[in-house]
Amino acid sequence: VPVFETLDRLASHDAALRRRAAAELVELSARGPLGRLATERLASLVVAEQDPLVWRSVLVAGAAAGSEPAIRTAVAALGHPSPEVRRRGCEHLAAHPDPRHAKVLVPALGDRSDSVVLAAVRALAAADRLDDTGPLAQLLGHKNETVRLETARALARFGSPAGTVALERLAHSGDPNTRREVAVAMGELGDPALTGTLIGMLDDGHGIQRA
Repeated sequence: VPVFETLDRLASHDAALRRRAAAELVELSARGPLGRLATERLASLVVAEQDPLVWRSVLVAGAAAGSEPAIRTAVAALGHPSPEVRRRGCEHLAAHPDPRHAKVLVPALGDRSDSVVLAAVRALAAADRLDDTGPLAQLLGHKNETVRLETARALARFGSPAGTVALERLAHSGDPNTRREVAVAMGELGDPALTGTLIGMLDDGHGIQRA
């Protein structure tokens, strides 16, 4: 079976061979999702993998899979030294949302990479609920405005007043892209209490009026 032959090469000590095998997995997954047995085998192999290029291909190959082994692989990615791998792990969990993922995503909110923090916020927001929004609320003071915006959007989605207040504050951002995204977020929420803020943004340019 081609997929298992390819997986066998992922156990090689030769990094170049593992990279080629991982790239082949991406091609195979494009023809159809990897089966559960293959995904289980992949999860057991990749745990010890350090090469970020191999990891990137592995996560692309398993992106469509929401099985337990695929989720386990994504969770393992959160502990990788490469921020890109950690980010992709969060993105996989976002594509297959589950409130139970919070136990691994909440620690990622403290990641040193803003891109990982942003991906973790979005993954948490993709779930139906979050029992404790406290760790999210702490990010409302983050230095990165995009992180603050996504955090406010997530909190508002979970019904936290802090999120709504933060969105109203970000409606006055100096960045037109942020203001446009705020208008979009408010529209998605559909909260009548935000109508006044949206009316105030009707005089704004940069495509914000349309949003």
